[in-house]
Amino acid sequence: MNKKSKFAPLIVLTGFIFPAISHSGELLYEQVIGNATDLQSAKSLYKEVHCGAANELASDVYYQSSDGVLIAHKALDYESGRTTPSFIQTDALNQEKVDVKFDQMTLTMSMVNRDGKESYQKYQVSALGETPVVIDAGFDIFIQDNWQTLMSDKMIEFQFPLVSRNQLIALRLKKSPCQYETNTDQCFALEPANWLFRMLASPIELGYDSTLMRLNRYRGLSNINDVNGAGLVVDIKYQYQQADVVCRVAKDPKSDRI
Repeated sequence: MNKKSKFAPLIVLTGFIFPAISHSGELLYEQVIGNATDLQSAKSLYKEVHCGAANELASDVYYQSSDGVLIAHKALDYESGRTTPSFIQTDALNQEKVDVKFDQMTLTMSMVNRDGKESYQKYQVSALGETPVVIDAGFDIFIQDNWQTLMSDKMIEFQFPLVSRNQLIALRLKKSPCQYETNTDQCFALEPANWLFRMLASPIELGYDSTLMRLNRYRGLSNINDVNGAGLVVDIKYQYQQADVVCRVAKDPKSDRI
């Protein structure tokens, strides 16, 4: 069985609360909870609840606003690879939908934006040479797999699907000092490999427990947008659940969607 990352995005619609069930009928359990605040003001923005079944290569992330409204849901499937999970993310507020699939070295990206316009792109990964492709939450396993290389101050590049632009972009990852107070974390900077893009975009800071090699902190651009469609810049602190807590999500009483 492939090892899967515990990172995928919780949000709750105001309505009735139900236990989350996997495709095979298993109860889903809380694995990680991430509390996101605004990076500058520290205002609470949303919560992520990462849920999974013990015997499945799939997991769900539910995004919930600070006032309990469902923001988005992401379903990840690691059958396609530990660092290349296929996923579908649906925005519960404006019905934007992102669908990324990786199958037999073919990467497909599709998106339906808030005005209903659809976009689609396909890549043959074999044409990219030796540069690895990393998809969404697969970056967590990718960092763990390359921990020793990163700790030796070497930089690693990979291709990452940027679905909003329907293209693969080259990113680079390197060890860096933490920009927040910590006695336990090792931080890494994630930024575009292209120097011009680096001038336009701030790096994302990833803080990992230096002993357990697990993500404690994410600081930078989120995959969740504000009401105007602009990306939120967040500081997410992750907590790992020790007990078996059943994931519970709210179901909109006016529809069959979760």
